[in-house]
Amino acid sequence: RLARTLRSDGHDLMMLTAHPSDDRWAIEVMRDAGIPDMNFIAGYANLDRALDVISSSDLVVGERLHSVVLAAAMGTPFVAVEYRPKVRDFAASIDAEAWCVRTDDVGGLRAIVTDRLASKADHQRNVDVLRARLAGHANRLAQSLAAANG
Repeated sequence: RLARTLRSDGHDLMMLTAHPSDDRWAIEVMRDAGIPDMNFIAGYANLDRALDVISSSDLVVGERLHSVVLAAAMGTPFVAVEYRPKVRDFAASIDAEAWCVRTDDVGGLRAIVTDRLASKADHQRNVDVLRARLAGHANRLAQSLAAANG
């Protein structure tokens, strides 16, 4: 339903899989949504294309942890579908737990997607803060190692 709604609202959709076992599921989603001609990329077979799609997207709705980690690293807003606790753990680690929805709360998915599409600037600020924090930790570690090695 979400795919149909987003398409009818004028959004371009792309189905991207991270593992061959996801291809059949993705094609079934496209058919069930009534969008069998949706663009489809087997990301595991073409990593460069997958990274291009993720970095240029307005939003990534991802079930696989790989997709939301890559989206976050590229500054692309995401909604993480929590199929396992590790997905929520990652989202929490970057102060993005509010962008995570459980698989049994599909009704909440639309609201989160709508909110995320409207708040891209907030996401980029969050990414910038976390990137600066990580760079600071890396610099301190490098200085400590340099001092220890004399």
